[in-house]
Amino acid sequence: IKSIYVTATQHASLVQGALVIATLGGRYELVPAETGEKICQRDPRRVISRQPDAPAAAATGDADDPYAAYQVPDDLIW
Repeated sequence: IKSIYVTATQHASLVQGALVIATLGGRYELVPAETGEKICQRDPRRVISRQPDAPAAAATGDADDPYAAYQVPDDLIW
């Protein structure tokens, strides 16, 4: 397991699928999703993180959840 430090903006882009993590020669880089797709076509082992269905994955949840209509703010502190 490797750690990669990203800014809040980069994290949001990774979650949304706008950025992907690619590797080459022991280095890890954040690249745009379009670039990641081209890399994946040539060598799928080089793209280690991609979320092609990020909006669909975020939409999954319990259909009976009474709070499903309420959005949680990004800056909420518990």
